[in-house]
Amino acid sequence: MFRNILLSVIMGFYALSSVSNAVGETPKCSLKTWKGTYFYFGTGLENGNFNAEGGVEIYDGNGAMTLVNIFSNGQEVVSTGQYTLGEDCIGRSSYNLWKTKYVLYGGPSGKEMTWNSLAGSTKNWSGAEIRTSTSMNVQCTPRTLKGTYIYSVSGYIAGVPYFDSGKHIYDGSGNIRNIRLDSNGNEKVTEGTYTFSKYCAGFVKLGNQESFAIYSGPKADKIHDVSPADASDTMIYGFEYKVSKR
Repeated sequence: MFRNILLSVIMGFYALSSVSNAVGETPKCSLKTWKGTYFYFGTGLENGNFNAEGGVEIYDGNGAMTLVNIFSNGQEVVSTGQYTLGEDCIGRSSYNLWKTKYVLYGGPSGKEMTWNSLAGSTKNWSGAEIRTSTSMNVQCTPRTLKGTYIYSVSGYIAGVPYFDSGKHIYDGSGNIRNIRLDSNGNEKVTEGTYTFSKYCAGFVKLGNQESFAIYSGPKADKIHDVSPADASDTMIYGFEYKVSKR
């Protein structure tokens, strides 16, 4: 009896020690921690002006990356870059088309990261990235976005505060309908078009005036709306959430 109790105490001690050691261990990262497709968003200042930007980034798990941005004319721009990631889950990144350099902070899961630009850049901003797929070869099409989304965006246009919310209905073929209420509570409907490439990056044009970039992932349950990468003194950003597949 005593022997059994003693064995139980010893086994319990080792089990507790194992748990304690596991809890006390420092999570470690490597280049492979960041592998897959992410969408990012950030806000701040560029040359002293308001700036918001989004995009898609693809990390290969070996130190190379691809960046996809949408410009104000709807053009998709693809650039390459490099990244490092230490065991402390802190990394650095730079791009071949852009001079800005960044420091990034993540965790051992690799599901998300935060970042900010480094000193000496024309951009003074920060943001976050969310992994949408562990695959480096996502294949989105306009049909990926088929459904109804509710959205909310805010920011500045030419220094003037801007706020908006409503519904977007994507038909899966490149057409979009925007539904919202005006300041008097009257329903306003605007028709438009959208693109959505294999990178899960696209462009929405509503009527003759409103346009913005969109970024998502292959599941498309959430869309990030943001002013195009080359927008001047404009900082519009927000999210859309899918509420129906129709």
